[in-house]
Amino acid sequence: MKAPCKAVIILTTLFLTALGVAQDLDSTLFGPTEDLRLEAEQANAVLLSPRSYLAGIRKFDQAKSDFAKNGNPDRVRKNLDKASEAFRTAWRNAEAAKLTLKTGIESRAAAQTAEAARLVASDWLAAEKTFNAAALSLESGNLDKAQKKHDEANARYRTTELNAIRVSVLAEAWRLIAEVEQQKLDEFVPQTINRARQLAEQANTLIIEDRYALDEPQSLAGRAVYEARHALHIATIVRRIEAEETSVESLILSRESSLRDIATAANIEPDFSAGPDQASTDIILLLEEIPGLRSDLKDRDALIVGLE
Repeated sequence: MKAPCKAVIILTTLFLTALGVAQDLDSTLFGPTEDLRLEAEQANAVLLSPRSYLAGIRKFDQAKSDFAKNGNPDRVRKNLDKASEAFRTAWRNAEAAKLTLKTGIESRAAAQTAEAARLVASDWLAAEKTFNAAALSLESGNLDKAQKKHDEANARYRTTELNAIRVSVLAEAWRLIAEVEQQKLDEFVPQTINRARQLAEQANTLIIEDRYALDEPQSLAGRAVYEARHALHIATIVRRIEAEETSVESLILSRESSLRDIATAANIEPDFSAGPDQASTDIILLLEEIPGLRSDLKDRDALIVGLE
């Protein structure tokens, strides 16, 4: 083996050995504090003991930075000791807060389930800010203030959850109704848009009464969406007529054409001389006969099978 190759192998071996020693030292030195950090996070100290947890993070990061720069070993150890103590305190505080702030924690979880942070961000942030104040007061030993802020945060979370549920169910209906209003189309479709408003309001009232019974509110909201879209469609046609882009006669003939296609498919000759009512009645009568015809066919099939 040539000398240069031997030198490369030796240098590589020394480098890997040094790297392994550094990694072992890093694990030995920082490992215990890292474990304490993880325990604090698992106890949700970030939320329930923010001051102590952040103090631990700062000291931990400082120790890592000093170590990476080959800083004073005593300073590294002192910062690690302070970080470890802060994480222990954060863990203890978090465990205690789970009892003191229990109701607020549960309401917060319910708001999270309702996707409040996405659907009603401002409400969510206000509740979070209030809960954070409760947690900080508890850390400081001010139990009266902590309880007061907790109760306020709990009420905010409850409202936030409710608003998130309302938005999730009614957002599309509200958007379409607002579109009609913003375009000032109400005057063209008062009956239809009022039906949409009434359906949306009924759904909203039911959600407020019971935020977890959503089958009927969702059904009402769906109908409100339909009526609002219907209102937009009608208003668009009315505006075209007013702008003389089309005529009432053309509109009526277009609608009769659609009804004629249906009647023709049903082998009915529609008569529109007195309006579409008679053609509609003829089609309905035919449709009403279909179940009876199906029953007769079923009886016939059964008779044939019996004769075989």
